[in-house]
Amino acid sequence: MSTHNLVLSLVLVLVTFGRISAQQSAMKILVMDLSGAVEYSAPGVKSGPAALATMVSSEGSLKLEEGSRVLLLANGKPFEISTKGKYKVKEVVDMTATAPGGFSFDGVFFRRLLSAFGIEENTDLAALPEAVANNGTGFSPRPDSRVASSAITFSWPAQDQASSYTFELYDKTLDSLVYSTTTTDPVLSLDFTELGLPEDQVYCYSTGERVCFTYTGANGVTGLIRLLETSSKTYQASAAFLQTLMRAVGYERAGFYYDADLLYAALLETQPNHEVVRKLQASIGR
Repeated sequence: MSTHNLVLSLVLVLVTFGRISAQQSAMKILVMDLSGAVEYSAPGVKSGPAALATMVSSEGSLKLEEGSRVLLLANGKPFEISTKGKYKVKEVVDMTATAPGGFSFDGVFFRRLLSAFGIEENTDLAALPEAVANNGTGFSPRPDSRVASSAITFSWPAQDQASSYTFELYDKTLDSLVYSTTTTDPVLSLDFTELGLPEDQVYCYSTGERVCFTYTGANGVTGLIRLLETSSKTYQASAAFLQTLMRAVGYERAGFYYDADLLYAALLETQPNHEVVRKLQASIGR
């Protein structure tokens, strides 16, 4: 081999190695779900229990006891370990996986997780209607949001000294009152199907301040779920837990905050201290 070719080969090797090293160092590996005894250790990190909603290093190791499991999301791609043993993270996950980018839902979902976990600022807020992202504190459903569920629990900020609230529900297009009642608490549950209220209409509720939202019915999220099922590689490769989180984030991005909250709440019923779910629910709309 000539000196020229040897130098060129060495340059290519160094460039390739540099790219791989940069990719590995830049890879974000999140702990999404775990059960049982899972210990994490890494260079410069004291060994201890693996923690949900945190990052682990590709140079770290995970030790699982019998009956334990851990679900990792490496640059948006899911990897699960459920067999007793000690594993090097970089040998478990696909270190060639690139972070999902662009406008793909996998990219939106991964950035949403990073933001909720406090790892990176959410750069996708432009996708949210400004009124929904910034307003409506204390009101559910939120102003200018959408609701797919026909059973809706309304809530609003409590007022000091108030012994009762007059709740009124209006059809905005017709500007007509469709329901009215009095309640002693700042919360009220209604079933729009039982009330015979049509879908794809804007309704406003009021106990003093009028808040409007669009009731779409279940058909409002059918297309979104179909899109996830057919176009998201992460969704297709995931089990029920991660798929539920992805649906919830998908609902958020489409303005279905109420329905997203229902999904998070259902997961927390069985796992009340699940930090991933708690962080996502607490940061809905942000």
